Amino acid sequence: MKIIGKNTITGLLGLAGGLASWPFLELVLWKQGAFPSYLLFFLTATVIPGLFIAMFLGASEGVIGRNWSRAVKGALIGLVSGTIGGLVGGLSGQILLSRILVWFPGRGDVLETAARTLAWALVGIFIGLSDGIRSVSLRKIGVGALGGMVGGSLGGFLLEMLSRSFASSIPRLAGLVLMGLMIGVFYSLLDRKYSFGVLRVLNGSQAGKKYRINQKKMDLGSGNRTIIFNDYEGVDDKEIELRVDRGQITVIDDKMNSKLFVNDKATIKTTLKYGDVIKAGTVKMLLEAE
Repeated sequence: MKIIGKNTITGLLGLAGGLASWPFLELVLWKQGAFPSYLLFFLTATVIPGLFIAMFLGASEGVIGRNWSRAVKGALIGLVSGTIGGLVGGLSGQILLSRILVWFPGRGDVLETAARTLAWALVGIFIGLSDGIRSVSLRKIGVGALGGMVGGSLGGFLLEMLSRSFASSIPRLAGLVLMGLMIGVFYSLLDRKYSFGVLRVLNGSQAGKKYRINQKKMDLGSGNRTIIFNDYEGVDDKEIELRVDRGQITVIDDKMNSKLFVNDKATIKTTLKYGDVIKAGTVKMLLEAE
């Protein structure tokens, strides 16, 4: 899938997460009087968007790569991460609000909006962690947290402003959709900004598809790999490995079976530069800058 397609799909999945959370949030708001305390109600109302948006975005890499086991694993991790984020964000927002109302009395609406925006920023951080946790990549965890924080704060602010300005449920729907969209978009844009380059497939069924190099260690091969080539011959599981060290990308033939070529020369290990053509089995890829 082309990079622009990946950015778009990630944004749309975030949007879908916000949309999916809306009826459940409305149910919670309708049943507000049934909650034993306002804090429990507030935490529930914060958790619901967090877990849905994180679940949809956690599945994004699997959806984009059409690897459904990876999508399910990412969604489950996102569900847990989003739930924790909702609890942490909601509780932190309430604590902050209770303190700043003491420090600055008489400005409740403004300060409550600020506290809620901070809460959504914290929720966004946890939403952004899910794919980095799934892939066990500190780099992706950091990029995801940053993208989630930016998207969560901006989207959360819009959600709060729309909810306060209009009494009906439709503005909340628009706010949730915008928040999910922004978290997905900023996560994807920062993932692109801090990537090391892309591999563009030159032949076969995946010709034109681009894979972003956004981790310091990535596997290429068949099976449940980082980059999957099940539909090409001669590409076994854990066949080829990409490593990034100090900005230098190295390709390694882990099995040392002479199936790796760089610019038509057989190799076991080569440091790559942009413009190099890598061949593994029958698949050919071109290394490009973003």
